[in-house]
Formats: sequence, C-alpha cells, structure tokens
Amino acid sequence: MEKLSLNAGEVWKRDDEIVVIKCADEKALHFDDVQEIFDAYLNLTDSIPHKVMILSGEHGTATREGREHAQKTPLPCLAEAIVVQSFAQRIISNIYIAFKTCSHPIKLFNAEEEAIKWLQNLGDLLSSEDDDA
Repeated sequence: MEKLSLNAGEVWKRDDEIVVIKCADEKALHFDDVQEIFDAYLNLTDSIPHKVMILSGEHGTATREGREHAQKTPLPCLAEAIVVQSFAQRIISNIYIAFKTCSHPIKLFNAEEEAIKWLQNLGDLLSSEDDDA
C-alpha cells in the first residue's frame, strides 16, 4: 500500500480501493494544502474516480480560502464519506456539502467504521448505474 505523506496529512488507497485522505491534527487547511491533497489523490488514482473517505484531523479546520477551493474544485470520485470528530467540524462540513457542486453521493459520519460500511455498500449501486449508462 502506497501512502503519500503531505504537509496537510496523508493519502493512501486501501485494499478495497477506497482512497483515504487523513487530514493532519491541529491544522488549518489553506488553499495550497487542499490543492496538495487533490494532487496526491489524482496521482494515487491515476485520475480514475474512486470512493473516498476523508478523516478530519483532531482539532482540524480549514481557512476560508481552503474551504472555497475544496467546494469549487471537483474531486473526481464515485462517493465521498467525511468522518468528523467534533460538533464544530460537523457544522463546517454541512456548510461545505451544501455549497459543494458534485455529482456523487456525499455523507457525514462520526465513526470511520460507519463510513467504510457505507462506501462498501455503495459498490453494487454504483456498478448498476454504470451498467445502465
């Protein structure tokens, strides 16, 4: 398993092909940090859409520029599960989701296990959508 270490955290692909983006603890993500994460995702996946689980860093947040960049830059993925660690992160993530323009499912979770289960269960649904196309 290749794990990319970044200033903003880590990005890796699990054996089940879910890409994990682990944001650094105690870090406010700036525009450049968000771009670094996007670039690492594209590099790791060869720009092929995957399911993504984002793990918020403990006491982590994003600057206004970082949030706006994440909202406006489409991440080519099949589904996005965001695991938050606090009520404040949940509020910020709900705002992020409300303004993010994307065509894939996106959902918030309090636990990593719930997020993985949701992403894995989407497999059949996403495959049947591809078959219908």
